[in-house]
Amino acid sequence: MAWKTPKTTWGQAGQTVPGADDFNRIEGNTQYLKDEIDTRMQVISEIKYYVNASSGNDNNSGTSSAPFRTIQKAVNMAYKALTGQVRIDIAAGIYTEDIEIENMMCPKLFFYGANDSNTIINGYVSINNAQWVRFYRLQIRNGLYGIIALNGLKKLEVGSVIINNVSAIGISAAVTEMVLVEDSSIDAYLTAIDCRNVASLSVRNVEISSVTTQAISITGGVFANTRGLTGNIGSVPVHSVNGSILVRGPSTIIGGADEKDGGGQIFE
Repeated sequence: MAWKTPKTTWGQAGQTVPGADDFNRIEGNTQYLKDEIDTRMQVISEIKYYVNASSGNDNNSGTSSAPFRTIQKAVNMAYKALTGQVRIDIAAGIYTEDIEIENMMCPKLFFYGANDSNTIINGYVSINNAQWVRFYRLQIRNGLYGIIALNGLKKLEVGSVIINNVSAIGISAAVTEMVLVEDSSIDAYLTAIDCRNVASLSVRNVEISSVTTQAISITGGVFANTRGLTGNIGSVPVHSVNGSILVRGPSTIIGGADEKDGGGQIFE
């Protein structure tokens, strides 16, 4: 049964809003939730924050006309967002910071740079306990890692990203449901992509360089598919497969023979 509400910040006086029978109802882009004292909240489908290294200020509101200065400030605001998706638009510039994403409640957190050549994170990105995180049109450089995803991440997407001059691993993911890397390049000292206990890994159209152990390492029950790999890594193995399954598609990368161990299997 619906009920009437007094004038609020999101409704007009006498507006009919969902009642007990309409618990968790969705109308357009608005979702209504009912709590234990029979009140209502409006959930916005998307919140967008803007970041600009040259003109921004972390005391701003994060709008397009008043952007934040650091990416971390936008991430900190996203923690508080009652929304289906947070999008962080990053202006061209150099952002010298390590970005920590932890215990993120919103289902989707998306980072969009102006382009991958001049939107630069001079540091690393760490993710621990989030749902769906996407990086697009960015460059990440000069860190121990490019992106490291730890326990609890459901989905990691990396597209049109340059990971450059990384002293250990370009992308490292553990205990993650899905990892997708495409249309990107990775220059890392040890390994370009390392996945452990990841349910699904897909790598498409990625250039790999400078690695010294293997290009892609998959361990512990990973189902992986790769195709369109390019670059020249000398005699270093392209794939190292341990206790996992790899479906290998056409690639032109120059490297050593693939390795497998612990019951790992490789299929063409």
